[in-house]
Amino acid sequence: MGKFFSDRPTLRGFLIIGLIALVVVVLNLYTAVIAIGMLLRIAFFLAIAFFIYLVWRERRGEIAIPIGNSSGGRGCWRLLRRRSRFLPCRRLADEHHSEHPGRDRQDIGNQQHRGRLT
Repeated sequence: MGKFFSDRPTLRGFLIIGLIALVVVVLNLYTAVIAIGMLLRIAFFLAIAFFIYLVWRERRGEIAIPIGNSSGGRGCWRLLRRRSRFLPCRRLADEHHSEHPGRDRQDIGNQQHRGRLT
């Protein structure tokens, strides 16, 4: 009989699962199974978080490249600036960061081109 189960590990695994299910049904342990399942979910989440932390700790020098030094960061910033022209707060932000408050960029560009910037 031992040779029969040792040659068929899949059948042995299914029999073990069936035996556990039979014990749960006979002893009415549904709440215990639910509690164990919830604990396993929490443990799985913590294992994933720990793995991500270990990867971050090992490679934090590579991950922490400042946005200003990478061309990808500048590209993202330009894309955000271009897409934000439809937002009403864009003009306020441009006026706030402008050297000439109260004038929009188009007006400043035209005056610089004509040489009349005061």
